[in-house]
Amino acid sequence: MKKIWIYISFLGTDGSQKSHSNRNTILANRMNFIMFIILLLLNIATAVLREIHHGEYSIHTKKLLIMLIFNALNFGFSYFKFHKITKIILIFVPSIVLMFLPISLGYIQNMDYVAYPLSIIGLSFVPQLILKPEFSNRLYVVSLLYFFMQVLLLDHILDYFSNNYSTFYQSLIEFMIYYKLVFISIFLFIQSTMYYLRNLNYKYENELQDNNEELKSTIEKLNETRQQLVQSEKMASLGILTAGVAHEINNPLNFINGGIIGLESYFKKNLNEHFEKVAPLINAINVGVKRTTDIVTSLGQYSRQDNLEKTNCDVNSIIDNCLIMLHNQLKNKTEIKKNYTNIPYLLKGSEGKLHQALLNIISNASQAIEKDGIITITTQIVNNKIIISIHDNGCGISSDILGKIFDPFFTTKEPGKGTGLGLSITYNIIHEHKGTIEFQSEVNKGTNVIISLPIKAKQYEQQNYNTLHR
Repeated sequence: MKKIWIYISFLGTDGSQKSHSNRNTILANRMNFIMFIILLLLNIATAVLREIHHGEYSIHTKKLLIMLIFNALNFGFSYFKFHKITKIILIFVPSIVLMFLPISLGYIQNMDYVAYPLSIIGLSFVPQLILKPEFSNRLYVVSLLYFFMQVLLLDHILDYFSNNYSTFYQSLIEFMIYYKLVFISIFLFIQSTMYYLRNLNYKYENELQDNNEELKSTIEKLNETRQQLVQSEKMASLGILTAGVAHEINNPLNFINGGIIGLESYFKKNLNEHFEKVAPLINAINVGVKRTTDIVTSLGQYSRQDNLEKTNCDVNSIIDNCLIMLHNQLKNKTEIKKNYTNIPYLLKGSEGKLHQALLNIISNASQAIEKDGIITITTQIVNNKIIISIHDNGCGISSDILGKIFDPFFTTKEPGKGTGLGLSITYNIIHEHKGTIEFQSEVNKGTNVIISLPIKAKQYEQQNYNTLHR
């Protein structure tokens, strides 16, 4: 039964309750369903009683059947999204079928002079519930006028169709003005109260919706901040770890360097004839020591925490350190082409954060390449800015997701292989340095990332910025 209730409630809607019109439609569907169930049970009960007592269908029984048919039709109108027709039937048809059909056929009783006005007042709740109560809504205004005219003229209609035979009406003539005033007052009081309460409800709903949106936005920002704090904490821990590791590694590296210098000196003095044979081995050791030193230096730069004080940053050096860290990821599948500017400049910033941002970009470029790829890294000075272009010939990014790449937690990677925070953090870092970042990409052709950072040039030379957009 619960599934049927949910299905009927959202019949012909998109399933969203954000808009007032949609919620009113849901309420109309529910009201129609409740009326359908009640009328179905009444018709079944009436049919059973008629069979037991061998009676015939009266006009009062037939009107229940007519209303049941209209309710069934409303399900079809809702399903095909004719919601306005559904609402019109719910507003106007019940009073026509339940009251004016018997009245027009002369089925009038003395109690109808009280029962029908009360019924009109009860049915007038329907438009208040399923329509937005505002005077710019023509259907709402027409429905109120419709019910008001019924309250105002019902006694004359009853008198006309009863052919003045109603004894109750004759006894009411002396008090008719009071009779009308009572029902008109009740009607106006209820309608004005409902109008006020419904508008107040809409106001609170709008405020609640705005608060929910604000709360949702705040939660998303808190989650983003939490992830960034976690990342910062990891970076701080990495910095402490790296500093310790660097210290411990540098000591044996110094011993190795001292030993190599001693060996080289010993061979030159005592075994000079063998020096040429051992020189390649000594050079290999020197290269290994230098590479180890570069890796430790790169880790230190990546994890460097210099948020409080901006330092002079060398972008070319930062990129080279990133490439050292990504050497294992890049080797055997990617060729690196570097076109660095040699114009002196001053870039004040957080070296650790810039290292992190550029590492993310180059890492993404590498991951976009399966094999035999090329990553071209260009730095230029243009209009007191340093422009960094990182171009790859990888798989590219489709246009439908290009606008989402900076969204926190958005990722196209498989679960467990990406958090969707890399480019979001990169964007924040570039923005923090008062720079800009732009992605240009075509599927199966590659991606070009252009980063612009403000600088104070020591020497200025105008270059053609358009070459970065080729």
